[in-house]
Amino acid sequence: MKKIIVIIFLMVCSLFIASCDVNSNNNQNQDPSLDGIDISKYEMPQTEFLNDGHALTKLEEVMKLIILDGEFCYDKNLNSIGYKYILKESYDEILYAFYHLSELRIIYLTTVRKVAHTSYFKLNDEEAFSICHKIQYFSGRRQDFLAIMPCEKEEFNASYLGEYELYRGYNTQSKEEINKKIIEQNYEIMSLFNDLIKKELNISLSEFGFNID
Repeated sequence: MKKIIVIIFLMVCSLFIASCDVNSNNNQNQDPSLDGIDISKYEMPQTEFLNDGHALTKLEEVMKLIILDGEFCYDKNLNSIGYKYILKESYDEILYAFYHLSELRIIYLTTVRKVAHTSYFKLNDEEAFSICHKIQYFSGRRQDFLAIMPCEKEEFNASYLGEYELYRGYNTQSKEEINKKIIEQNYEIMSLFNDLIKKELNISLSEFGFNID
């Protein structure tokens, strides 16, 4: 009887230690951006398509890459929780892909003091796409700036931009300066992302309609 009690005691201790190890590992692997964030208040990125048994489309293959190789985190500028894959990073700039809900954004973010400048587009299978350019003032003293420009994928280049669908908020730059920034930044993130998916998946953005190659 004593042997049985000892064996049970040792088993309980082993389970307790294993549980502590798992919790410790989870805490070590948790991205610091999630500290203090109530995840229940946010919609989670949809990943069911990875396991439902259907043959993935090329867009889903790209999303899968970001989910599996990216970092699950909270993005302050998007106020969203999702998977982040960094393409390039420096002191005040970060270029990255972000998968949230069921959409994939390719983003160019520049932060200067308490102001964030963001240009991004959403990767999809449609002929048209929209470029968004945001200026966020974290001081709260000025109205955030937002410009949305629908474009045809094949026609988007250095000499052609679409017409602004939305252009409002506080901004000290001219439209010409905004246009130049949109062209330069989006071409850079397109190029970097194109290199990534070519290398990892043998897929090109040209297969989604972009005139990138």
